[in-house]
Amino acid sequence: GKIYSNLGAIAEERGNLKEAEDNYLSALELGDEVDEVYFNLSKLYNEQEEMDKAMEMIQKALQTQPNSPKYLDFLLQISIIVQDKKIANETWQALADVNPDNQKLEEYKELVDEL
Repeated sequence: GKIYSNLGAIAEERGNLKEAEDNYLSALELGDEVDEVYFNLSKLYNEQEEMDKAMEMIQKALQTQPNSPKYLDFLLQISIIVQDKKIANETWQALADVNPDNQKLEEYKELVDEL
């Protein structure tokens, strides 16, 4: 699984997004580092502007690691992009709870309020 994860990352760096996606999906089938693979898939779909898939994958990552500031931060960014105020508000609150010192909280709050 780790091998597929690494191959996915290498393919992504080279700009081979389809190959990266295939490798990440293979890693998921093997069940290794599932949350990190979902996060990587979410970033990949975000780069390709497939926001529904990006949202789905980051939410799956958070099912395994619900208090991950990195994952919450990314979900918050995605929810702001797709203008989902409900998810953005919930995610902002969760991020503020787990990472109250986050420098971007104020900036994010303004963006959420503007949705």
